[in-house]
Amino acid sequence: MSGLNNKGNCTDLRSVYNLMGMQTGKQVIRTELQALNSLLEGLGDSFERAVETLKSYKGKIIVTGVGKYNIIGQKIAISLEGRQKH
Repeated sequence: MSGLNNKGNCTDLRSVYNLMGMQTGKQVIRTELQALNSLLEGLGDSFERAVETLKSYKGKIIVTGVGKYNIIGQKIAISLEGRQKH
């Protein structure tokens, strides 16, 4: 039993929650897609210069952060480690 009647309407509470969850999930994905598209459109010459500067730098690059930004900093540091191997 699907919890939907022949008109596609929810007939039990579990089906309502499942439908709400699916709708919410789709809306979250739409919102994230919009954010990523905005980010993509915002990348320009300054971003390219920053990447080239980091790629060409021969010394150590220190990345710091507190709390959530510490975790982001750790991920950036791991990514930058890969540039040493090339």
